Amino acid sequence: MGWAGYFLGDVRVAGILSKIVNAAFVKNQSGVEKLLYAEESTENWFATYGEGQLVNGSATITIEPEFLSTINTSVPYRVFVQMEGPCNNAGAYVTNKTTTTFDVVQQNTGSNCNSSFSYRIVAKRNGFENLYMGTPGQTSVLAHQYIQNNFPEILTEAAQIEADADAHNETLLPEGYTFTNPPALTHIQPTQPRVLTTNPTKDLVLPPR
Repeated sequence: MGWAGYFLGDVRVAGILSKIVNAAFVKNQSGVEKLLYAEESTENWFATYGEGQLVNGSATITIEPEFLSTINTSVPYRVFVQMEGPCNNAGAYVTNKTTTTFDVVQQNTGSNCNSSFSYRIVAKRNGFENLYMGTPGQTSVLAHQYIQNNFPEILTEAAQIEADADAHNETLLPEGYTFTNPPALTHIQPTQPRVLTTNPTKDLVLPPR
């Protein structure tokens, strides 16, 4: 099975990108191309990592504001702690979780641990808090609502593209590309007009944007 599509450059999808396997391609130490596979989840979680230091057995961690703006901590979120040093034969646990902070506390009744620790925060993405193994239709509705609330400029641009396409009765392609028959994308000079050929007998030439 060959390539169904090949993209060189950035690709933005305002909607669902469904795939059988979620993988990144890398080269190993021998230069052989390999795949690394992403962990999938039944819910829409965002995660971040950090480090902290116990002082006399406790520490308060403030969730980084930029990450906080993308999640909803008013619903339960998870914090996983890994001690990075000895703690007098005691571990540590997470308590007093609020919408902006949480505490890491020495596990026993003492307060003499001053070790460092690392943590991982996993929280629900804003707008997708109640989604659990959603259907494509359910996820699409939430995605569209998310775009409306956070990226209205995308909808404005999409509406303009559709209007232009209707006006020309053609499919508009990005500047610098031509659509041939049979369908294939061929790069041309960006300074040339955008040529759209969907019918061998009809060529539509649009001015560059």
